[in-house]
Amino acid sequence: MQRTFICAENVTVSFGARTLFHIENLEIREGDRIGLVGMNGSGKTTLLALFCGALKPDEGTLILNCRPAYFHQLSDAAENCAAAEELSLVGMSLKDLKLKVS
Repeated sequence: MQRTFICAENVTVSFGARTLFHIENLEIREGDRIGLVGMNGSGKTTLLALFCGALKPDEGTLILNCRPAYFHQLSDAAENCAAAEELSLVGMSLKDLKLKVS
């Protein structure tokens, strides 16, 4: 049986009066491959921040049975550091990442 890493039920994230997204039911399990696609401002980065524990939902239940890592696509750190240095900041190496992707 596959482990459930992330479970979201009736999760809502809003900015002011604007609801950015509402998730009725979502489970991300071991072995799942996920892609996020959407227009600028649709909440992709906010969703990743939520899954990494950097944000809390305004409503609903979010259960994280893992320790997700998120690497900003564009950041000052990414421009000034090699990938290996970025990974070392979260206790990983390029070898670790390669093993997780394979």
